[in-house]
Amino acid sequence: MRHALRATPPLRAGRALWALAAALLLTALSGCAGGGAAELTARPRPQPLTAAAVSVPRDGKLSIALSSFSKRPGLEGQVSGDATADARGGGELALRVQGGGAAEATLQLGHAFSNETDRQVELDLSVRFALTLSTTLDPAAVEGDATMNARLFVRDGANRLLRAIDVTGFAATQGSLKRSARDSQQLTLTLGPGQSAQVFLGIDAAADTLRSDRSASLTVTISDFAIDATTRPAPGAAGDGR
Repeated sequence: MRHALRATPPLRAGRALWALAAALLLTALSGCAGGGAAELTARPRPQPLTAAAVSVPRDGKLSIALSSFSKRPGLEGQVSGDATADARGGGELALRVQGGGAAEATLQLGHAFSNETDRQVELDLSVRFALTLSTTLDPAAVEGDATMNARLFVRDGANRLLRAIDVTGFAATQGSLKRSARDSQQLTLTLGPGQSAQVFLGIDAAADTLRSDRSASLTVTISDFAIDATTRPAPGAAGDGR
């Protein structure tokens, strides 16, 4: 059975979220899904869709809450940081490079759903969250000193990538920056009997000054992450009254 996905554009506030000044360069993300945040390192147990509506983490913890952090100091540089993900709907990536070095981090928050009924269903999803970004670059930076990409991913029960929806991305070029805002994404999945889907926000962040003695810091915080899910019989499915 083929999965059918339809995604609506993000809310107006989400589109305006990253219309930043010269301190931030908005990047156009490519259609292919790259980066560590696109790959799940653990297979979550899907939640059976036994109710018409469910909201996580209100009705239970998120089944996807993963993070990773790696660092590579320069010859005379220092690198520190951390990456955390909370199944109750929050997480943070913090990267700090002093005097040359590189750090990378990923964050994944989401949930897995499965259709345990004997008919095809439509799964309407609303994914919402608050994102805070802060960067410090000293002295004047070059593009690539600090970067972040965020996307909403959908994978099937066999872990095959079905969809990657751009949320936001940037490459910081100079100075310091702090921004906070809320965003929302809506999409619809069609799941046949026994099929499942993993829906998660994936964030890749990096600070890289290995080819210089510059310093850079980058912090990304996610809070109030939630997924509201509503199920209904798929058009033409057996038992939908048609």
